[in-house]
Amino acid sequence: MTRPADPPSQFTLHVSVAQRWWLRHLPEAGRAEKFFRESVLPRHVWFIAADTLELDVLSAIAKDLATELDPLLAEQLATDVSLTLAQMRRAGTLQLAPHEPLLRAAIIAASIHQVPLPDALAIALAQDSGQPLLLADRALYDYLLTLQPMHPGLSLAWLADQVDG
Repeated sequence: MTRPADPPSQFTLHVSVAQRWWLRHLPEAGRAEKFFRESVLPRHVWFIAADTLELDVLSAIAKDLATELDPLLAEQLATDVSLTLAQMRRAGTLQLAPHEPLLRAAIIAASIHQVPLPDALAIALAQDSGQPLLLADRALYDYLLTLQPMHPGLSLAWLADQVDG
């Protein structure tokens, strides 16, 4: 008798994880790549993210690469990010949620906690969906841990714990 497959782990995807699938020089990029290869590709994980994810990932990449981003590389990255996220949606491992219903809560959270709006949107989505927010940015993760008492519905997950755990 075969054992039923374990249900996939479920997370709210933060841009800090996704951008590391392309920016291999960032801290935790090796773990992000391993997580993608061992958990995302074989469909052992399911994500929800705001429908701004592609824009947020490309924006983070452009900001990080700055003057190193030439038109050819920009075209390749835009194509690869778009195709990868589309493949994840088709495979059923990524669900995009409309950002509009969460925008009010996100802008208020951004103003209270002094975090960028995309981070605040991810926080609002994590609270709304009930799925832990998966992060690869240690400083943001540590900061959000201090906010958890004010946001009892906010659950956080650190990328390294998912890979090394």
